[in-house]
Amino acid sequence: MLEAYGVSPSQALPAIETFTGLPHRMQTVSTEGGVHWVDDSKATNIGAAAASLAGISGPVILIAGGVGKNQDFAQLAAIIKTSSVRHVLLIGVDNRAMQAAFTAANVAYEDCGSMDKAVKRARGLAQTGDTVLLAPATASFDQYSGYDARGNAFAYEVTSTCR
Repeated sequence: MLEAYGVSPSQALPAIETFTGLPHRMQTVSTEGGVHWVDDSKATNIGAAAASLAGISGPVILIAGGVGKNQDFAQLAAIIKTSSVRHVLLIGVDNRAMQAAFTAANVAYEDCGSMDKAVKRARGLAQTGDTVLLAPATASFDQYSGYDARGNAFAYEVTSTCR
């Protein structure tokens, strides 16, 4: 591919080595106290959230919720049951649909409503070695102007509570 664009491997290597990824896509926000805080606000559907979870080893506290776009949250509950998620913190307007699916599947969750409350609760639940993952599986337009604003709110709350 490089050759097709007239770029040599030696020219491309510095860019590849310094590329940090795109914002809000499995982006590490903090590793304070042995807890890994990850922003994947771009995970706006169940499939994307499933991919996020598959990419993490070790226990996970998942922050999810928003505008569900008529998704079947029973699918998300089934994915959570087979993952390393030990707790789910809900935000956003589709909490009732998620709650019903999670209750039916016996998935532990709390309805936090807002990002600030979810991050504070995650801080209380998190143990060394845990990952707190924002992978909402939903759109953000109930509380934010877009996934980027939601991810920025997560990062702000994480850095505020980790001080």
